Amino acid sequence: MSMSMGMSMGMSMGMSMGMGMSMSMSMHMRMGMGMGMSTGMSMSMGMSMSIKREREREREREREREKFQV
Repeated sequence: MSMSMGMSMGMSMGMSMGMGMSMSMSMHMRMGMGMGMSTGMSMSMGMSMSIKREREREREREREREKFQV
């Protein structure tokens, strides 16, 4: 009996907690969406930049190898 009571109490508590969380989340989501978008954009930009740098390094290594071969 006490177990079922505690279960139902915990369920209702969790439900109310989840509701409050979702409410605050939606509030923060609207504010965070812009921030997340800008950060995501900068992240992707940095990723592409690093990839380009890596490719350039590979090309330089290939040139060095050619020099050594000659």
